[in-house]
Amino acid sequence: MKTHMGTVPEKDSEMFSDEDCRKMEGRDPSSEILGSLPLFLLSFFMILKELKDQSLNLISKDPQRSEGLHLSTIISDIMKNLYPLRYGSNEIDVAKIELGLLWERYLEKALYEEDIRVNRRPIIRPGEFNLNGIACSPDGINTEDWAIEEYKCTWKSSPADPNDIDSEKFMPWWIQIKGYCKVIRTRKARLRVFFVNGDYKETRGVHYRVWETEFNDREIEENWAMLVNHAKAKKWI
Repeated sequence: MKTHMGTVPEKDSEMFSDEDCRKMEGRDPSSEILGSLPLFLLSFFMILKELKDQSLNLISKDPQRSEGLHLSTIISDIMKNLYPLRYGSNEIDVAKIELGLLWERYLEKALYEEDIRVNRRPIIRPGEFNLNGIACSPDGINTEDWAIEEYKCTWKSSPADPNDIDSEKFMPWWIQIKGYCKVIRTRKARLRVFFVNGDYKETRGVHYRVWETEFNDREIEENWAMLVNHAKAKKWI
């Protein structure tokens, strides 16, 4: 690593005292732009102010989310009824939601570019579907094999056993995915998950995993009937 050392003024400089010159010896300004300005002077020019950055505001900028009843609303209410301790809170963590949206957008772009590179039919974001008065917005449809693509960013622990991805902890994801399968008339789906903290044990850190599954018709139809019946019971539709 090359460093640019500051120029020490002559001892008789009118700008600096003898003590200033001694302090500047050997100082590294760490930037070619700053030239020979000694580091100990930088603090006099640096004024920091933390901003509340509202430039992203991804939630309100989602053009594909319409008014009305959404699949996620029904699933959230079902899970609160089944597991109130885990899902009963109404608090919304905006930062986590926006991080999830950023992950979706990054993954969507990366997968699309890879599909084009290898000359494969791309994964597309299809927009919103509406069935039985319920709005559904899949993250993606793989046009190569007509499979649902769902992206998640989560602080939940990554399962040690891959088969544990169908446990109660991840139940809302599969209800959602089966709902999307219903509206686009497919049985196949892939779940791509970004585990922020891995499994909180051996793999404590970023962990990216992908699952693929194929449902049968009965699973898809029973799942959709449950969603519709719950919405009707709530008088949402």
